[in-house]
Amino acid sequence: MVTITADQGINKGPGRPLIPHDLRAENLASLDMVDAVHVVYQPTAEEILKAVTPDIYVKGREYETNNDPRFAAERNAVESAGGRVVFSSGDIVFSSSALIAALEGGRDTGVDAPTGALAHILRTQGTTPDDLRTTLRAARDAPVLVIGEAIEETDTIGQAPHLTPREPVMTLRPAGQRTYDSGAAAVASHLAAMGLRPTLLTCPPQGRAGQALAERLEAAGVELAPLPTTAEPMRVEHFFAGNHKLLTVDYARPVSADTALREAFARAVQTHMPRARAVCIADQGLGLLAPGHARVIAEALRDRPIRLIAGAHARHANPLAIRHADLLCFSEHDLRRAVANPAGSLTAAAWSAMDAAQAHAALVALGPEGLLAFDRLPEALDTGTGWPTRVRARPVPSLATSSLDATGADAAITSAAILALIGAGDSPHAPILAALLATMAEAAALARRGPAIVTQADLHAAIDRLENAHLVYRDTRHHALPLAAS
Repeated sequence: MVTITADQGINKGPGRPLIPHDLRAENLASLDMVDAVHVVYQPTAEEILKAVTPDIYVKGREYETNNDPRFAAERNAVESAGGRVVFSSGDIVFSSSALIAALEGGRDTGVDAPTGALAHILRTQGTTPDDLRTTLRAARDAPVLVIGEAIEETDTIGQAPHLTPREPVMTLRPAGQRTYDSGAAAVASHLAAMGLRPTLLTCPPQGRAGQALAERLEAAGVELAPLPTTAEPMRVEHFFAGNHKLLTVDYARPVSADTALREAFARAVQTHMPRARAVCIADQGLGLLAPGHARVIAEALRDRPIRLIAGAHARHANPLAIRHADLLCFSEHDLRRAVANPAGSLTAAAWSAMDAAQAHAALVALGPEGLLAFDRLPEALDTGTGWPTRVRARPVPSLATSSLDATGADAAITSAAILALIGAGDSPHAPILAALLATMAEAAALARRGPAIVTQADLHAAIDRLENAHLVYRDTRHHALPLAAS
């Protein structure tokens, strides 16, 4: 007779046992030498041992010097009935846990590779999924000031284009439209959905367009701190044939950084910044972040424990305009453009940007390749090549299994990084936690069509998947079994 422990009695971490006890019992019973298999639901096998009174009870070598009272109770049940306990030789250890761990570390095992890689990053950095959850909780309801231009974007979706019979001009027949906010407004909307309390400092358009923007922001949970209005909305229109973008028309005109705007900007910063735990500069390169405004922000931040995140995701934006940021967020293209390094080392480019802006860390989006998290080293590190490095680069793979629509992905990355820096506080793990949450937010945004807003629930779901990044058993005869049947 062979006894096995029921699934709920096995406490070897998430995802264990890999094989449920009914299948383990069935496999053992198929062996010729085995007459019966008994599943033990109690903490020990004491009850079944008293019932069958075996002559010999075999245990592993590790139990020979074991003083566990549970094994002592089993031994007493055997010996009191005239039986004896013997131990296996221990020459060969059959460890299913070791086998599973080896498989999870390999390729082509059915484990989600990016998720497994993120789980490995957590382990090597001395952090856990619970640290990510704690970060989310610590940032909840934190006030954040977002500064930047609000862009109104319109997607015009048409049927397949065709050439007109009179002249070779492509014709698109519109079949639908969608309008949404991007730029700084998108960052603020993501922050609100992630559980924070953002205030957006921007120049809204005049009239009905400005009122509509205020209504959309209010519905999203964003407080609008309006600066002097612009004559027209900052609008961009995209034309699609199905899922393929054909053309973009940019109607956005830069704001005029006149005296009225400078004075209003200084007053708004002085009013809203003291209440914020973080300030996000979401520059779209349309004049709101003029050099004088950057100095106003730097002066207001002096000697205040406020996190500063600077991001620039537009051709004319300057990601290095703000000094002493806790984190710079930009794409690889924007980084290389900012430091005039189109093809050199990405690490060198990141250091150039961090050094020029006196920033503490940087997060660079690489598209399908994921993210790179850079932070300063306490002192220059000898790489053995004769060129010491002053910055540490940590790659974080993309979790996106597909990219249905990249709209809003940049804003999602920036927003998740802000959340992480607020929630992590002074933790030395803050940069890597920011990168992990950012790649989770990016994957959630890419998995949906249109300008998807990433919520706190999306981040919790991604953390849950990360925590369960291990092999699973799937019973194809009936249905999928849970990792730990109860």
